[in-house]
Amino acid sequence: MSSQNVILLIEDDANDAFFLERALEEVGFPGKLAHFTDTDLAKEYLSGDNPTPQVIIADSAVSPRGSGVDLLEWVRQGNIASSAPFIIMTGGMEESVIRRAEKAGVHCIFTKAGSYKKTAEQLRQVFSTLPAEQRDWLK
Repeated sequence: MSSQNVILLIEDDANDAFFLERALEEVGFPGKLAHFTDTDLAKEYLSGDNPTPQVIIADSAVSPRGSGVDLLEWVRQGNIASSAPFIIMTGGMEESVIRRAEKAGVHCIFTKAGSYKKTAEQLRQVFSTLPAEQRDWLK
């Protein structure tokens, strides 16, 4: 896969996806948002000849087909996009699921916000922890 400014988003709620897209604009992300509503479609993207995402952001409970943690484990086990930080957004997670995510190598877990401004603040904090070359666009 080639390297471009791509963030992979796996989110099945249209409002949450909209907040995240607006938040990415707010923090200055200059690239493409590859948005999928379930983990199967995200796996197809990651398995294909597509740009490697700089960051993967997934809902903790995407759909009956899989969760963000399931996708994280699949990504890490398959060594696919292994350098991409993996962020999980959640409305709430059980402690056992949080431990699974941490064991699989999640970069961070953050609680979904009710506005794009709040989401932008959260993303700004998360992105500021990335290596400088992965966030030279960050406002």
